[in-house]
Amino acid sequence: MRIGIDARMYGKAARGIGRYIEEMIKHLEKIDQDNDYFIFLGKQNFDDYQPTNHRFSKVLAPYHWYGIKEQLFMPRLLNSYDLDLVHFPHFNVPYFYKRPYVVTIHDLILWFDTQSRATTLGPLKYALKKFAYKIILKNALKRAKQVIVPSDYTRQDLLKICPHVENKISVVYEGLGGENMNCFLDDKELKIRYNITKPYLLYVGSAYPHKNLQFLIENWRAIQKEHDYQLVFVGKKDFFYQQLEKMVLSFSLEKEILFADFVPDDILASLYRSAEAFIFPSRYEGFGLPPLEALRQNCPVLALAKTCIPEVLQDKAVYFDENIDSLLNAVAKISEAREKLSGIEAWLARYSWDKMAREILNIYQK
Repeated sequence: MRIGIDARMYGKAARGIGRYIEEMIKHLEKIDQDNDYFIFLGKQNFDDYQPTNHRFSKVLAPYHWYGIKEQLFMPRLLNSYDLDLVHFPHFNVPYFYKRPYVVTIHDLILWFDTQSRATTLGPLKYALKKFAYKIILKNALKRAKQVIVPSDYTRQDLLKICPHVENKISVVYEGLGGENMNCFLDDKELKIRYNITKPYLLYVGSAYPHKNLQFLIENWRAIQKEHDYQLVFVGKKDFFYQQLEKMVLSFSLEKEILFADFVPDDILASLYRSAEAFIFPSRYEGFGLPPLEALRQNCPVLALAKTCIPEVLQDKAVYFDENIDSLLNAVAKISEAREKLSGIEAWLARYSWDKMAREILNIYQK
């Protein structure tokens, strides 16, 4: 087969989706010597990908995702390569692309989220964005040969809006790196660099409102009355993190709640391993990779018991509900969360990029 992969989000620019595309292609290169692949990349990441399998070729697709050029010109480019199948790893399938394709739907937060504050757009622009999203998504689902989702929770969400796609949905869990990453900093250096003066709880990820980080900030004084911890947020500073920083200042918690900005992987491994626990209060996830990455580094996990998180983490986390008593109870059970790390390496084998790639290849061949 001649298979195209829309990799314009490849790499770090698109965060989780970029990582998904990068790992999928890397592992498909290792396992597939039979099909020919055409990897469509944008200008910003064209040089980031270098094929290691002679059956994989790069193609420049200079059309940014979510733009009008994507809708108008991407179909013509794809058609020029006479592809038997295209994999769109996000919902933004060009409306006028008519040939066979597979699409990955990572989550449906934009469909179900009613919080307009989850955007920097004005109300009118946000309403238009959401309207366009629904049209593109429904069209993508209607014409897809197969639909890939990262959890059964996302599958159930999808069936609420498009029940007719039930027979072509496949749940394919995402993966983790194969080994624990070496730590770059020892505990003393780590604490000096990030102004950590106490045992700390760690959060890693974006600060979008559905991540619910304001819940932790609002209740941090109550936690400190029982546990003298700091809270460390790790994530690239953007508009939403800046809003949280203002909130922390308004509560006079700037010495207790720290913002580490973007952190390289080797230093992140150090932060995971030195933390008392990883805390994940997110209200909505399609899969939820950060708590799995914490478990990989032998960091106990406390998580809000919502959406797909209990499905993915199973019995390897201590769960809490969205109220202060439940949160305090979970923080008091960190030692119990640590006990759940027994046998974690074998348990995490279910979340493998290689396994994911093999399941996706099987879907291509259906």
